[in-house]
Amino acid sequence: MGFLCALTSVSMAAEAPTVALAGAWRFELDRGDVGVGEKWFERALTGTVHLPGTLAAQGIGDPVTVDTKWIGGIIDKSWFTSPDYARYRAPGNVKVPFWLQPESYYAGAAWYQRELAVPASWRGKRVVLTLERPHWETRVWVDGNFVGSANALGTPHRHDLGVLAAGSHRLTVRVDNRMVVDVGENSHSVSDHTQGNWNGIVGRIELAAHEPVSIERQRVVAANDGVVRITHVLRGGVTLPPGQAVVVTVRERAGGTVVATGRGSSGEVTLKLAQSPRRWSEFAPELYVAASRIEAPGGAEGPAVETVFGFREIATRGTQFAVNGQPVFFRGTLDCANYPRTGHPPMDVAEWRRVIGVVKAHGLNLIRFHSWCPPEAAFIAADELGCYLHVEASTWPNHSTSLGDGKPIDTWLHEETARILAEHGNHPSFVLMAAGNEPGGKKHAAFLAQWVNRFKAEDGRRLFTAGAGWPEIAENQWHNTPKPRIQAWGDGLKSRINARPPETRTDYREFVGRRTVPVVSHEIGQWCVFPNLAEIEKYTGYLKARNFEIFRETLDAHGLGGQAKAFLQASGKLQTLCYKEDIESALRTPGMGGFELLDLHDFPGQGTALVGVLDAFWEEKGYVTPAEYRRFCNATVPLARMARRVFTTADTLEAEVEVAHFGAAPLERAVVAWRLVGDNGSVVAKGQFAPQTIGMGNGQAANAVKVSLAKVPAPARYRLVVGIDGTVFENDWDVWVYPAAAEEPAANGVLVTDTWETAREALAAGGRVILTIPPARVRRDSKAPVALGFSSIFWNTAWTRRQAPTTLGVLCDPRHAALAEFPTDAHSNWQWWYLVSRAGAMILDELPREVRPVVQVIDDWVTSRKLGLVFEARVGRGRLLVCSVDLSEAGNENPVVRQLRQSLVRYAVSERFAPTVAVGEEAIARVMGP
Repeated sequence: MGFLCALTSVSMAAEAPTVALAGAWRFELDRGDVGVGEKWFERALTGTVHLPGTLAAQGIGDPVTVDTKWIGGIIDKSWFTSPDYARYRAPGNVKVPFWLQPESYYAGAAWYQRELAVPASWRGKRVVLTLERPHWETRVWVDGNFVGSANALGTPHRHDLGVLAAGSHRLTVRVDNRMVVDVGENSHSVSDHTQGNWNGIVGRIELAAHEPVSIERQRVVAANDGVVRITHVLRGGVTLPPGQAVVVTVRERAGGTVVATGRGSSGEVTLKLAQSPRRWSEFAPELYVAASRIEAPGGAEGPAVETVFGFREIATRGTQFAVNGQPVFFRGTLDCANYPRTGHPPMDVAEWRRVIGVVKAHGLNLIRFHSWCPPEAAFIAADELGCYLHVEASTWPNHSTSLGDGKPIDTWLHEETARILAEHGNHPSFVLMAAGNEPGGKKHAAFLAQWVNRFKAEDGRRLFTAGAGWPEIAENQWHNTPKPRIQAWGDGLKSRINARPPETRTDYREFVGRRTVPVVSHEIGQWCVFPNLAEIEKYTGYLKARNFEIFRETLDAHGLGGQAKAFLQASGKLQTLCYKEDIESALRTPGMGGFELLDLHDFPGQGTALVGVLDAFWEEKGYVTPAEYRRFCNATVPLARMARRVFTTADTLEAEVEVAHFGAAPLERAVVAWRLVGDNGSVVAKGQFAPQTIGMGNGQAANAVKVSLAKVPAPARYRLVVGIDGTVFENDWDVWVYPAAAEEPAANGVLVTDTWETAREALAAGGRVILTIPPARVRRDSKAPVALGFSSIFWNTAWTRRQAPTTLGVLCDPRHAALAEFPTDAHSNWQWWYLVSRAGAMILDELPREVRPVVQVIDDWVTSRKLGLVFEARVGRGRLLVCSVDLSEAGNENPVVRQLRQSLVRYAVSERFAPTVAVGEEAIARVMGP
């Protein structure tokens, strides 16, 4: 499949004279779109603004109201009509729940203006204005004369101002941030879901003076045999005059050693390094610099144009990728242009180094830029740090638009793609490209087939696919598909993680085997966590987390504000284990190409999707460290295939151990070792396998582990730990061992019943009662039903129309006496599947606030009700323990249920069962449905 090399364009005219235009500019808002007709470019504007910058960041615009015209689809529109949100629609207290809220908002034309001082030394030179990242369309006038317009989203706007006389000139720029071309209302290049629809210009704003014949850019193709072919595009489309030539020098970026020189008179120069080049990859991001100058007659040389590039080839081998001939597995996360401190993406290399460093610290090696293209600084940092990039042509052509129907987006998409490849195509990090996200339109597949064919023919330096998500067409060099994964849109409680007992065997080899090109699973994960309400204070820019403020107030209204941190930590642990199984399922799959998470960090839009183990600032939330994440997400990951995670002492634990290895080279004489470790640190079994070479790919170094559990202390939780001796690569899996058989504990005066009337009589007599409420008889909330599942919430309930589950796992105190004989963490772990799959979450809002469930269920942050599976109360003279897990079948087929029942009964017969909070009979009765 298509190869080619890696390259990078950095400084387009390293030595051309430049003048920075940062500072104070005059400006005016053009609310009525009258500026062009009234020729505002011929008069002085009256306001003042600072550029680079945005209007919103400088407080310019209108307050947000219910009538604000956003860019972005809103699925759950209840905020506009529901009485629950009435106070958040009131003037002076407007708070929206569906994305971050700007302090002011303006969509329309804005005019910017300043005076230019052109030096005498620029005489006869062409002056080019660069606006690195305006949002969106720009139109430019100099001294009242129209220069041109530009509507790129993913590349700088460059306006050729022509030859300007020395002295003062008036520059006027009109910026329009409305939907100039409908690229899809939810595209992250334009929508309010993430970066927001800001008006302004950020990044470099500068003038550069160029000779009449000068190099505009270089296109570098660097093959791994050391041959470098550099094509020079001259400014204005001219050709080299007779007697002139282009002189090229190639040097190592680190150290500056010159490794090749050459010259040519046709605009294309081919060189070959005398020695084999050092290749660029995620493990060794080696970079070179190509410096080109135009040599005039007599040997005089013009300004240099420099390009940083790398020797990198990407290809496909069947259903897997290869970089420089070595198998590679893409472990990706998304970047959806959400940068809350500024509202726009970082324009400096230092911040991109931080972000990419965080990504790599979590064992990932790729970033997908969902429906947008990042600025040059991101490519530079990725080149330096060795991170692969999947770039898209700034579109999500669905919902508000479509492809292939003759709409303006059809032409614009081709133009934008060509611009991105010309501007950023030289970067070695830029390995994958898609036209955009999840395209729509009856003819979109045929249209995108032409798009793929065109650009894979024009640029062999990367691999193309029609779209992120779909379509799977024959022209694709790789597929980015919503499947395979462990839960998808619409699966609800029928997904593998919710419908089937926990195991670690499943992979997707059948799905992959039916394809002929690599498969990268699209937006896997989407596992939510409860909001980190302490994060609110981090929103110091103009984008505010008013959504979080709503969630905090809802939590407080239910008397649960003091549990916010505990909800975050418990749901975060569940979220992490869901991601672990998602990632390991992909790593277990022979021949798979990779995955792209949604997401390593939070997505603040689409109803608030808190899907990251990191917040929207790419910063930790406190429940999983990068080192812990790398245990199951890395270039090398030990894996264990087990048919189950729950055992009894009559069982033998069996696991097939293997390694997914996509490191820099095979591991020679590697020793894979394992151990079974209790929570107290004791090792109850261990072993190791003979030294072997761990090759490249999935399913390496396969071996079997068998452990008799007959003498293992139970009940207890253990960890099966597998590692490679002498390396940092180690992984682990929790398993639970219960007694093979256990006698039903004597009730000793405790009534166990599933009937409230019977329970009430016993309580009135001062008795002790365990009331087991069958899940079908738990009271429902018809307005916002509670859908209990094992996994955390998928994406969120607002955007998915309350797709099940609507809960975020359990929260309990493992030290509570009722759980003394039931080994558990404070959060959901895999053994809880056997309980929640046969339970109903009780709504306990009508009970006194002092009642804290023994086993609490964390509700969706939109509703934040007090939910529980187990609670206790004093009812009259009696003592009541209520459980909404079906405990009726507590035999050996479900040792987890049996163990919980035993623990609850033994607690109820003990003197430790002494609830202190009194609850009326009517309140208890209302926990149950009719």
